[in-house]
Amino acid sequence: HRLLSQIRFIRANPSFAAAGTSTVLFSENQTANGKGDNEQYSNLILPYDDLAENAGSRCVLRPSLSISDPGFMAWAMFFTCSISHPSVVFQRNIVREMGGYDETITHCEDYELWLRLLNRNCKSIVCLPFVGLWHRKHNQSSSCVGLKIQRKEADKACCRAIEKTLHLTNDDDGLLSFDQVSILRNPSSAQSSESLDIAAKLLLRLESSFLTKNYDHLTRQEIALVKLDCNARIGELATIIITKFGNEDKTGLDHKGGAGMRSFAW
Repeated sequence: HRLLSQIRFIRANPSFAAAGTSTVLFSENQTANGKGDNEQYSNLILPYDDLAENAGSRCVLRPSLSISDPGFMAWAMFFTCSISHPSVVFQRNIVREMGGYDETITHCEDYELWLRLLNRNCKSIVCLPFVGLWHRKHNQSSSCVGLKIQRKEADKACCRAIEKTLHLTNDDDGLLSFDQVSILRNPSSAQSSESLDIAAKLLLRLESSFLTKNYDHLTRQEIALVKLDCNARIGELATIIITKFGNEDKTGLDHKGGAGMRSFAW
């Protein structure tokens, strides 16, 4: 019934270009004790176990629950692909108008497409509130084999999306660097507290620009969720500065409100 539910939703809400669902991730392999790595999900049974050969060798990895507030999903998409591509149904005519998939991208063409759709309309993608797909993960999948390429391509796609949100052009002196966006998306990869401070400033600029651009389209709840998420990410950056770099540098995050940072009492 997943496809029928998605098609009915899009027909009733044509402003949405794509609709997905949450998923459950599973693999073909078990650990030595005959259970999956996540024993809390060991009692979940795949829906086709009675029909599949060697069904007992499969194990549930985890549920992948997508964000159900579309405006907040648009914000979260800057930091990770927050919808399961195999679960998505989209309007072909809208995707064609956007130029379709970028065929120069080999490992995250779906993520790059979602970012372009959301730049055009922050409420163009929605996740329907049910689990509609059981998604098999294996070591030979393109997402596993090409993980480094996928991360690099995703960072580049996100960099372009952030530049559009900030209204940056090639004529601007302050175009984003790939490293800035990479650290914003993966703070633990930072090699200095200064780079984390720069990421925090970028995060606050992004929050302000995103809310200004989409204010008329977001609900109060979605605006509140974006602000709460931004606060949490600032807190994460500050925590990494303290735990990873200690007092080796003094940055804007060391002072309440300093260097344009939001005031926190950590």
